[in-house]
Amino acid sequence: MTAVNDMQYELTFWLGPSASYHRWWAAMFPSIMIGPDGVAHLVFTADPNGIDDAEAGDIFYVRSPGFPYNTWSFPHRVNSDSPGFAQGYATVNVKVIQRVPVVFVAWMDHRVSISNGTANSKYAIYGSWTWPGKWGWFSENIPISDAESHSDWIFIGDYIDSATSNRADDPFVYVIWTDRSDKNTEHDLEDDVWMEKVPLP
Repeated sequence: MTAVNDMQYELTFWLGPSASYHRWWAAMFPSIMIGPDGVAHLVFTADPNGIDDAEAGDIFYVRSPGFPYNTWSFPHRVNSDSPGFAQGYATVNVKVIQRVPVVFVAWMDHRVSISNGTANSKYAIYGSWTWPGKWGWFSENIPISDAESHSDWIFIGDYIDSATSNRADDPFVYVIWTDRSDKNTEHDLEDDVWMEKVPLP
């Protein structure tokens, strides 16, 4: 099975520009979820230009309608930020809301670096969603973390994931990530694990 074979560029080993920050290549690792209707949803990161610059990754989504999963959609970009900032480490989940399988994607996003003018020096966690009838469209990107984190000099933990429950009265997705919002510099190597409960439409 090949889900994607037409993306040109892998990520750089270190986050740019000029390999300034933490290891970045693992942000390419895909996340996959098969919904209760049998549809497969996959998200991954690819570099849009193959250059060691600040635009070092975008989030892409593909889906397959069902077994045997040998046909996949064309990659759709999920993040809707301005050029010049890296996105990566995506996670995908599916939660049924009023019998509709809502697909939720979250990722690490460096667009918040615009606050201090240094590309990719800070990150936050962002998310978006779509559902049947809206394939090829994602909601406006929303911030999930409530504070910016400093990028790390070497290793940021690379941990982000999401989960949902089967309860009908629990219309949330639970997002977990490595957080550094209490750090003042990229050279402070201590990280924390945070979680946010995100309501779905």
